[in-house]
Amino acid sequence: MPKCEQCPLGTILTSDRKSCIPCRKGDNLTCYCGINEVKVEREINGELLKTLKCIECSDNSYPSSDGLKCLACHNTTATSHINCACPITTHVRIQDYCFRRNEIDLMDVRNTYLVQFSNENIDSYYFRKELRLSAYLCKDGDKTACERLSNMCALTLSEKSIPCKLSKSKQDPHSILWMFYEENGYPVVANNKIVPVKYTLDKNDGTNRLNFTIATFSLDGELKYIDTPNLFCTFLNDVRFGVNVNKQCKLYAKELTTREINFFVPYLLYNDKGKSFLSTLPVFVKNRVWQPLKKFFLIDSISSYKAMPNLVDDSFKREDELTILRYMKSIEVLITVQNDKEGGHIYSPLIVIDYGELKKQDIQDNKQIKVDYKVIFILTNKNVNNSIEIAIGVLSGFAIAYSALKAWSYCKRNFNGILNVGVVVWFFIYSLGAVGNVLLLVTTSVCIYTFIFYKGQTVLHILLPTDSVESKICLCTIIAFCFKIIEILALIYRHRNINVFFIDWEQPRTIQTPVRYDSPHTSLKKLYNNRFEQQDSVTKTPRSSRSKRRSDGSSPETSPRNSNNIATIEKHAESYGIEAEDGITDRIQHLPVSIWRTYFVANEWFKIQTKRRINVALQIIFTLFMLEIVGLKYWTQPTPELQVDENEIHASTEKNFTLRFGVGALVYILCYCVQWIISIIFYERYVKNRMQHFVDLCSVANISIFIFAYDYYGYYIHGRSVHGYADTDLETLISDLKKEENNLCAHRGLIPGTTNQTFIASFSSSFREIYHKLLDLQTANESRFSRRDILESLNWEKSLQTHSKIKKFLTAFVDHCFKDLDYVIKERLLLEKLCDIEIGSKDDQSTFYIDNNNTFDRVIFYGNEWTLGTFEIALFIFVQALSEDYILACMVTLLISQLLITICRINGKRNLAKKTLIDERFLM
Repeated sequence: MPKCEQCPLGTILTSDRKSCIPCRKGDNLTCYCGINEVKVEREINGELLKTLKCIECSDNSYPSSDGLKCLACHNTTATSHINCACPITTHVRIQDYCFRRNEIDLMDVRNTYLVQFSNENIDSYYFRKELRLSAYLCKDGDKTACERLSNMCALTLSEKSIPCKLSKSKQDPHSILWMFYEENGYPVVANNKIVPVKYTLDKNDGTNRLNFTIATFSLDGELKYIDTPNLFCTFLNDVRFGVNVNKQCKLYAKELTTREINFFVPYLLYNDKGKSFLSTLPVFVKNRVWQPLKKFFLIDSISSYKAMPNLVDDSFKREDELTILRYMKSIEVLITVQNDKEGGHIYSPLIVIDYGELKKQDIQDNKQIKVDYKVIFILTNKNVNNSIEIAIGVLSGFAIAYSALKAWSYCKRNFNGILNVGVVVWFFIYSLGAVGNVLLLVTTSVCIYTFIFYKGQTVLHILLPTDSVESKICLCTIIAFCFKIIEILALIYRHRNINVFFIDWEQPRTIQTPVRYDSPHTSLKKLYNNRFEQQDSVTKTPRSSRSKRRSDGSSPETSPRNSNNIATIEKHAESYGIEAEDGITDRIQHLPVSIWRTYFVANEWFKIQTKRRINVALQIIFTLFMLEIVGLKYWTQPTPELQVDENEIHASTEKNFTLRFGVGALVYILCYCVQWIISIIFYERYVKNRMQHFVDLCSVANISIFIFAYDYYGYYIHGRSVHGYADTDLETLISDLKKEENNLCAHRGLIPGTTNQTFIASFSSSFREIYHKLLDLQTANESRFSRRDILESLNWEKSLQTHSKIKKFLTAFVDHCFKDLDYVIKERLLLEKLCDIEIGSKDDQSTFYIDNNNTFDRVIFYGNEWTLGTFEIALFIFVQALSEDYILACMVTLLISQLLITICRINGKRNLAKKTLIDERFLM
């Protein structure tokens, strides 16, 4: 293709547009001829003249429209020039041209000049002035008039308008003067042509950008120049291959009114085999029927001037103010990439334009407008939208099936297999939570997958999702977050309704009262005589026997402290020559069991209720550090490189929704997984295992715990001490622990000879019926009284009685004292472990399943890390998707997490105080 260069100063372009000719010489360089003159550029033999010549037309002739030749006045088209006359009877004059009446086929009626806008049709003064003249001159072969006619067609935005109908009738597909992409009278999309250039993603390669070129025409149809685009805000100037662009430009109304009206024909400039080619690009306008066009415009500040009729004659004058200003509201460039093995080939791009309108008041107020600019690359045979829908559909089916299994398990655990409305409600809640996880998984996976493979590719095989796909991802994120809210509220509800009972195995201590003599005035002689009187009848216990009895610490009626007291009494009696039994009346007294151990264990249970495997504050700090400090947030730039230059960062602040979603989710999930793995592998194994420490505390405190998560399902922590007593001194406690360490005593397990202390309990109907009756005693007693003082005093008394009865019942149950309420201990089947269900349990017999994983943590935060973690991820993604701010998303996630912990602590304290009869003031 020949290269276009600007003519030097003092020269003009020749009529064939291939050469430049100097202007006429004189006082001033004259580059244009007069009204009655024609231009002469070449000699008779075709040689270019040294300077432009102007020759005056003779009488009865006039210059042609292009000013290159003189036409006879008797021609079909005759000007009302001084050299020609325009007979009124046989001709009609349009501006300076005279046409025969029998040649006129365009009716001079109002509908011919109407321009349709969104709210009204305007009788355009410009169309009245130029339409008929341009139509007849184009019919006569005037190329400039044909271009002007196509400009009017573009201004109407309707292929059914008169200018467009005239343009179609004059269109020649084999010439450069055409406006519509048509074949056999039907519109076609001319983007099936593959551009013979292999584009690359390498930013240092010369073929990594698409060179758009614009042919600019004036309002009168004159070609002004062919150059790089000069649109709003440098649109189409720097389009990189494979990089979607989404920008917005702000302009003001008065700035648009002062802008020159031009029409643009877009081309794609490319090189093939050392030659340059221009490929025409079809233009689609959203405001009209889907008809591909050749050209478009930025502003229309001419066609909405109304034609006002003149009262003197039949002429019209232009209204003073512009009624409506039409402007380009958005422009989209759709580039389809061929999905071949080599990659890098594209079809001819499509340009889609949408026009907006400003009313007279908007123009006067100088209203600010926004112009959207998008470049969208599309890969053939890569329908991400369908993949998302299929994945959501398939996984949701599995999620609902899993929810049905959980609902069945809930029905069996809470209602003993009887179906009711509550089971349906919980099935609905389980389904919402599972489907929310599916939506979160699919959207997160799509965005992370897109980020990884888009940033890692060298040949274009994957593109960023389109706006429709991103809108679907955003919608799925919102729905997933709403579903997770319902799931977390259900977790709080279950957490609030857990029934916990502490069994203190400690037995009351028996002590002897201090030595009491027969009388405060008893003489020593009497005591001495009594001693000898009883000496023959009393059989003394050998010292070895007494020592043996004192050393026996396994008896439930003695303790180290009591044995020391008795030994002291005997010692002092012997020093006076009196046996301990002589002259002393022994009184056995049962000391009450201390409640402080129960308070201590309850406090520890209260503390671990809201403990997590991960630290949320640490999670937020790590996430913000990686995104903001390390700078991973800059990976959201829609470029194929991970490393982003500082110049590119400051030059473009535009971030891609999918990449922002993917980077944020990836960083948050990685930080979460790292913290979770460290907690599981290192912290719980070598530093502190909270659940196992709590079980050990129960053993040291000699307290067992029944946790009723459901009516017929719960957990049992066997904390019965193997040493008989836990309320002892430090020396004895350390000695007992050393015995356990050296395996010198019995094991802690419920089954003799084992260490299994935690069990999953499936209770029988008879057990639950008795337990419920015991719990209902307190409620029944409270309902009998209305006075508050009577209620408070009797409430505590009845509650203590109920508590004592429940303790005796559960203690006897654990010790197999009830033949009809006995239980069995066994291992869970593999299927039961995988599906978390009970298959082999019997309705008439309770079952304790051996639990080596401390599964009782499922009733507290520690065992619900999946629910809490997915909720926080959904919250983080939801906030950053709406606000596009990582810092705000992290702060909101942290605040909501702390609020959730606070709510559960308050509910947990109230529930624990109510169910265990422990005053809330002792729970810290």
